[in-house]
Amino acid sequence: MRKLFYLLTFFFSHLVFDASVYAQDYTLNIEDNVVAKFRNIIFEGCTDIDIRIDRPANLPNVALDIPFGVSGDAILGVDYTLVYNDTVSISSTTEFIKMDINQSQIKLVVNPIHDGIKESSELVIINFESFSLPLSTFTLTPNDDEFRYPLVDQPELRFSEISSDITLNCPGDEAIIESKLAGGVGGLTNNIASYSYEWSQIGIDREQTVYPIDTTEYIVKGTDVCRTQFIFDTVKVNVRPFKDYDDIQAKLDSIYVCQEKELGKLCVSEMTGGQGSVYTYAWSKSDSESILSNDSCLVATYGEYEVSVSDICEFTPYEDSNFIYNDEAPDPYFEYLSVPDSAMMLEFNNYTPLSDGLTHEWFFQNVNDTSDTIKYIPNQYPVLFNGNRYTTVLVGDSINPVTIQTPGTYDVSLKVTTSTAGCSKKYTEFISLEPSYFFYAPNAFTPNGDALNDTFRPIVTGAKSYEFFVYDGFGKVVYSSSDRREEWDGTYKGKPAVEGVYIYKVIMTKTSDVVVFSEQGTVSLIR
Repeated sequence: MRKLFYLLTFFFSHLVFDASVYAQDYTLNIEDNVVAKFRNIIFEGCTDIDIRIDRPANLPNVALDIPFGVSGDAILGVDYTLVYNDTVSISSTTEFIKMDINQSQIKLVVNPIHDGIKESSELVIINFESFSLPLSTFTLTPNDDEFRYPLVDQPELRFSEISSDITLNCPGDEAIIESKLAGGVGGLTNNIASYSYEWSQIGIDREQTVYPIDTTEYIVKGTDVCRTQFIFDTVKVNVRPFKDYDDIQAKLDSIYVCQEKELGKLCVSEMTGGQGSVYTYAWSKSDSESILSNDSCLVATYGEYEVSVSDICEFTPYEDSNFIYNDEAPDPYFEYLSVPDSAMMLEFNNYTPLSDGLTHEWFFQNVNDTSDTIKYIPNQYPVLFNGNRYTTVLVGDSINPVTIQTPGTYDVSLKVTTSTAGCSKKYTEFISLEPSYFFYAPNAFTPNGDALNDTFRPIVTGAKSYEFFVYDGFGKVVYSSSDRREEWDGTYKGKPAVEGVYIYKVIMTKTSDVVVFSEQGTVSLIR
């Protein structure tokens, strides 16, 4: 970087020449833009000075030996060099600068040397003296015979900012590394363009974006506009290699829903492995590629579903599939009939389709019962029910009576429950239980003609068909009738039957039923 001085301008006069300093400033140019000015200061290894000496106008074309000298505590050849006409070096013993006959200008360059040694400011002094032209009465005298330039060290170049070492979660992740220079002569310009950066073969911007697969150290080389100070620093990006990660492990349990359109939640749990604790999920149905959910749980109707789980590095995926099962219980259904030989008894028959593990529960609630107590019998059918008790009948088992409410209106329900997921359904009917059938037979009669208890017949209500038989001890029919009003008078073929115990049997159907049933017992004939 050079600063330009027009130090001496010779012109022809009678006895003297005038040396005018046209500029005592030099400019530091960066990319053709003037960014700063410095007065009479030379930075080691950075700012050259061009001193231009012009031939005075109308001076005869003669060679000139211009007296010249250097002084100051800056050492020529150690702290700086002097060259003129681009090739002629000046040493401490040089006494003249030569201007050839045809030259109109001499360019003298002061080039400070960057020795890298920290030292105090030194002074460069350049002297010009008066001299006479050969074979002439004219003497050329400079107006100013001494020029002084401080020679100083460049301000120290440094990194004011540098990225700390970075640790990436995954190989190939993005990392931004950056550095920022300060100081140097570039720092005096207050322009970032005065600094240059070079990152170990990845770029020349101060900020770089990298995607390392392995742990990498990135070296940045920095310099300023002078290009004589170079500093280095390193940013390390740590990457955990793929081989250090455990495979992702998880648990995907099946679940059950109780209706075909019911939604169930299928979840991935017990996640381990991979990088970190953040996972991404992709759910799809087994026969489709459409993504249904990106959460750890899927809410859907029954069917088979697949899930793919990845960690934040999007590798070592876990893939599995499982079901949302439909465990819907069958529709419960029962029918009831009156029991033929009972005045007030119903038989409830369970027609629910049977399946393994299906639980059946009967519920009987007296609607008029203020205590609202429900009594139930699990896993039993059919059920015999009357106004005083109901009896459960289990095939191959004994009868187990349970006392319940008296006749009235009942809320009768049958509930079925699956053993797998506890899915249940209930079927209910309201039933009015009232006596619709009655049977009574005395256990003795006295056919002796005293008009008291002389005949025997059962008392029946609610019967549609009726047949009445009386048997002796040998099983012989001694009396029969199909008329509920007829009575046995204790005779057989017109003669008095013998005194003793007889067996009776009544075969009937109820008014509201077609089932044939019978009532039987014994009666004593007493004379």
